[in-house]
Parts: sequence; structure tokens; C-alpha cells
Amino acid sequence: MGQCACLSCLFVCLPLFCSDRILTILTMMGISVISVHGLNILTGYCGQISIGHAGFMAVGGYTSAIFVRQARCPLLGGAPLWCPGRRYSRFDLRPPFLEDQGLLPIMATIAAHFIIIWAVIQLHSITGGADGLSVPRAR
Repeated sequence: MGQCACLSCLFVCLPLFCSDRILTILTMMGISVISVHGLNILTGYCGQISIGHAGFMAVGGYTSAIFVRQARCPLLGGAPLWCPGRRYSRFDLRPPFLEDQGLLPIMATIAAHFIIIWAVIQLHSITGGADGLSVPRAR
């Protein structure tokens, strides 16, 4: 328990001592760890194959960023909104291949990935397109 509290304190104090570049790198590492853990649960424990995992992570990230930036929602208020955004973006893909372990889940998830990435690029006015979306710095 003591190590967890010490690590939490380190993460809270980290922005006071690190440069923007280091914070960006650490943020990207944290996002990757969250994504890998989600994929590990999906593939390792549930036995489902998901090739389009990055597309679903993009929906969650853009949902949170849009609420923070365009709806003027505070950072801590907009961050938890990635989960419902990701949940409702799956187009209810599960029922068609819930019992199938063959090629169908692979094709469905990679198709969803390409559709999501295409939509992100086409909706440039909302998502920033290929350049991405920047949010204001947390205070």
C-alpha cells in the first residue's frame, strides 16, 4: 500500500518538475499502457481477436478531447467521457460474431478500424483531421 501511495504522489507532482516534452512522452506511454491492458483483457482473457483496437481508442480520445475543447468542459470532467464514447462507437459489433472465433471477428474489427480512421480524417472541422486535436493545458 505504501508503494502505491508513493507512486500516486509522484504522478501528481510530476508536472511541477518535468518539461512539456517529457510530460508528452509520459502521457503517450500511459495511453499505450491503458490500450495494451484493454487488448490483453479482450484477447487473453476473453479469447476475442481485435485488430481495430486503435480505432476504438481513437474514438475514446477524440470524444474526451471534443468535450474538453469545444464544449468548454473542464479537463477532469471531460476525461471520463471516453468510456461512453468508445462504448457507443462499436456499432454493436458483438452480436454477429459473439460465438464465432473464426475470420468474422477479425474482419469486423479491422473494418471498424478503417471506418473510424476515415471518419476522423473526413471530419476535419471537428477532429482536426490528420493533424489531431489539441486541448488546453490543465491548470
